[in-house]
Amino acid sequence: MIALITAFTPFIWLQIVGGCVGIAGIVLARRAKRADYRKSLTTAIGMLCSVTGALLCFVAPVLSLVSNIALFFMTRWPLLGILFSNAASSIGRSPS
Repeated sequence: MIALITAFTPFIWLQIVGGCVGIAGIVLARRAKRADYRKSLTTAIGMLCSVTGALLCFVAPVLSLVSNIALFFMTRWPLLGILFSNAASSIGRSPS
């Protein structure tokens, strides 16, 4: 659950920490399931939250880096920015 919460923070270092916590949650859920098979539902919920949180925590900084690189190039070369903005504005429109 901690990994899910930290995935939506604006600090990349905290998202990385949340991803590591998510991985630790996966390991702990697997150990608990092996120790007592009757905790299957509880460990399944814990593993689902941990996997989702870890994925969100590790994907968010990558998407932030990609968007910052795109923004850098869009501000560096105005023509490239115009091409991207025209492409983005035409998404969802039917061709005329």
